[in-house]
Amino acid sequence: MITFFLLSLSILSFLFFGVVGEDKTWLLAPAMVLNHVLVLGWWVGKARQLSAGEKHGSVGCYFSIDTICWLLFLIYGIAIIPFSTVPFESKLELLFLGSVFGAFIVWRNEVTSFKESRVYVALLFGVVLICALYGLVIHFKAPEQILWTERYTDAYEGRLRSTYICPNHFAHLLQMLMPFFVVWLFIKQVGVTLKGLALYSFIAFLPPLFLTESRAGWLGTLASVGVLGLLFAWRKSKKLFWVMLIVIPLLGSSLLVAGYHYSETFQRRMEPVVTFLEGQAEEGIGSESRDFRPQTWMDTLEMIGDEPVWGHGPGAYRYTYPEYRNRFRGQRIVTGHPHNEYLELAADYGWVGFSLFGLAWLGTLFKCLRLASRSTEVRHSFVGIAAFAMGIGTMVHSFFDFQMHIYPNAMVFAFLMASSIAPMERHQKARGWHLKRPWMAWMAAAICLGSLLWCVQVMASASLRAEADRRFVAVKSSNDNTLQLSTRAVQLDESNWRAHRTMGSTLYDLRYYALDMSEKVAIAERELKAYQCAYEHNPKDPEICAGLGKVYLFLHHHEKEGSIANHYKVQGLAYLREACSLRKYNDLYWWVLGSELRDLGEYDEALEAFERASKIKNSASIRANIKWLKERVL
Repeated sequence: MITFFLLSLSILSFLFFGVVGEDKTWLLAPAMVLNHVLVLGWWVGKARQLSAGEKHGSVGCYFSIDTICWLLFLIYGIAIIPFSTVPFESKLELLFLGSVFGAFIVWRNEVTSFKESRVYVALLFGVVLICALYGLVIHFKAPEQILWTERYTDAYEGRLRSTYICPNHFAHLLQMLMPFFVVWLFIKQVGVTLKGLALYSFIAFLPPLFLTESRAGWLGTLASVGVLGLLFAWRKSKKLFWVMLIVIPLLGSSLLVAGYHYSETFQRRMEPVVTFLEGQAEEGIGSESRDFRPQTWMDTLEMIGDEPVWGHGPGAYRYTYPEYRNRFRGQRIVTGHPHNEYLELAADYGWVGFSLFGLAWLGTLFKCLRLASRSTEVRHSFVGIAAFAMGIGTMVHSFFDFQMHIYPNAMVFAFLMASSIAPMERHQKARGWHLKRPWMAWMAAAICLGSLLWCVQVMASASLRAEADRRFVAVKSSNDNTLQLSTRAVQLDESNWRAHRTMGSTLYDLRYYALDMSEKVAIAERELKAYQCAYEHNPKDPEICAGLGKVYLFLHHHEKEGSIANHYKVQGLAYLREACSLRKYNDLYWWVLGSELRDLGEYDEALEAFERASKIKNSASIRANIKWLKERVL
């Protein structure tokens, strides 16, 4: 039953992934807490069975070498949280990974027969098929619609997204299932109805997959289906395998060439890649290409070089990367991921973490392949090679995207991999460690309880902060409620820098509308403290730096004592410059810095700031400031 609930949780998470808004806390908080509750319930059930003296084969927990490697990676990630650039973000990421790992262990131990897994996989097939067809309909009828609401962004306008916001992530969901559709057609134990579902789904997925315009999804699908074909050929004969090793790449490349010449959509999506490749031949990495990925990758390599061993901290990429951003110059764009899972992994966890993750990932994939090659049961073997092909396709997709950072995608991948390996392990009596002592099961349950309590603490703090942000944006008059919610979030987790920042933003709002000057100064002092706490827990957020700069300069203007006023001025300008360094290609930060410098009489530097802003966006306000400053400087 817990297996079903965990799968249902995965399904619900991708059904409602797009409707919760930009802040995914509204989805992740309940999903991850419930995930931890289910995993804890499973461990408690195992411990009670062992304590009661039950001896049948399903009692206990099985761990293989690859799952031990996953556990070591998880422990390593937790251990480096205190050294992370942004510890709170690291907590969120490790709880995310713990949720997926916990579900993987449950599925790996419970879905041990093909008959059982067939039912669960058929359920997954059916729901994703509905999503694909739904996506196809709204793509033409109401592309801005998503279930009962409108999409919160039009960043991917013209591309099919179904219940997701990013089409690349929906493409990965479709891509993962494609190899399983194929193998079900050749398994005797799959009835005619389910074979019909598999065949229909494979055909029905092709138009939505194409309309996502996801290059990573296209390449990942070609890779997974191509690997599947090679493995089928290997099972048939080694000679056929070598023939297919030539034929399949030729077919794949032919499809790409044909698509580029005869499909306007394909040509439009591939043109930036071609432009970049041509630029490398002529000008090198610095060439101007509309595809931001290669430039971001090169900057990320420099970022990795600064912290090669331990990394900058799990989940910290969004905040550590901006200092290294020099090649990609997209205006007002925040790079939250490098769109390359390998580089992000190395940047966040260092080469130590990258190596542990690589051992775990490859260990799981090659165990799946080894079990599939040795299996005497065709159904087990075919599902095993489908899972291996899915893994290779995901590895290809991961070169260009960050889909495994998306909760539903990671959960679906974990389910399909676990439900493919588990029946083979049980049938072949694979070697591993069987946890069958009651005290060990109770210890594991205690660890899960601790993880659950930690998850409740962190996610409750994140949820209170999210509600505070919602109220602050939606109803400006509810500042008191916003402050109360932010304070409670901080009380639950002091490292929740977002809650401190929300307090600072709310106090800025109160200060702005206050009429009495003494009241303004009193609020500014509270605002300064809130932003200082936020900066302590995340010194890389430009909004925090800008907030600190503004409040320091406000206090400078209203401080009578000269030395303190000068200190406030120096600090304020330093934080504003820091904000600009973190958002080099955002004209708004340069505009704020220029305005403050102008008001302080620092005309030379103010002119430099406005000229820097004009290179990003040459607005009327910026032009007017440049003209005014030039008249005084020259």
